Amino acid sequence: MNTTDEQIRQRSSLLGTQVISQSTARRLGVVTEVWVDMNQRQIMGLTVSERTLPGTTINLGESYFMALEDISVLGPDAILVDNDRVLQDYLVSERYTNLIGCEVVTESGEVLGKVRDFQFDPETGDLLYLILAAIAIPQIPAQLISTYLLDVNEVIAVGRERIVVTEGMEERMEQLTKGILETLGLGKPPWEQEYEEDYLPPPPVSTNALGSGRRENTYPTKPRPTYQRETGELRRAVETWEEEDNWQEERIPVQPPPKRKRLESEPPPPQPQPDPDYYETTQQQIQSAWAREVKQPQPEELEEL
Repeated sequence: MNTTDEQIRQRSSLLGTQVISQSTARRLGVVTEVWVDMNQRQIMGLTVSERTLPGTTINLGESYFMALEDISVLGPDAILVDNDRVLQDYLVSERYTNLIGCEVVTESGEVLGKVRDFQFDPETGDLLYLILAAIAIPQIPAQLISTYLLDVNEVIAVGRERIVVTEGMEERMEQLTKGILETLGLGKPPWEQEYEEDYLPPPPVSTNALGSGRRENTYPTKPRPTYQRETGELRRAVETWEEEDNWQEERIPVQPPPKRKRLESEPPPPQPQPDPDYYETTQQQIQSAWAREVKQPQPEELEEL
């Protein structure tokens, strides 16, 4: 079934829309999120919050999940449901995704941008298009950045944070808006910016260029220590020298300073004299040790005998 442009709805147009019960005419809350099941390429439901920060979709109260099939009328200004029982209290962030911020790459790994928004059919819930940009912040106006439209049929694989599309998709995407930087000639699409960052031009080489003025180190450097993965030890590599290098020839002999001769008029240097007290003390210690070793009787012991 072909979907016309009037039937297509966009995620950003649903955020902030009020949900009203037809049976009680009571306001149930405001839409703060749209959830998608990428395995089925289907819009599964909305998050409805009781209170939000004025002018934003930041939740300040209780939040509930409302399935897309429970919506009676999906109007531009309000969403009508049958009664209050359509609001369900369970967590859906682990089952579904909002796609905002997911990176889109080709099969070769070329980055095309990030998901900023998406479009779907409100009657069937089929996901139709992804809106890509270099910056995936919905609060930034689309007139300031370049946005591109990607057909969901080109999606090959889907992960939690990455979407893979067919090769050469950058040439088949439709550009929705042109950013200010691209209009001024200062910005380019994400795939061209990534290519320029990876490409580094070679440095210019000139035969007439002067040297840097620094002396090059021509001496061999010591090998660095190596880490043995099997034993977990840090071993120092053995220093090896080539046979052609003759270090003995390059070594400069160092001569000791000449010894100064003593003049005849100079007195001879003083000779060290032994300390008599030290000598006597040492002799007494030797005799006492010898007496203890031989066990000779001391004078006091002889008097007792």
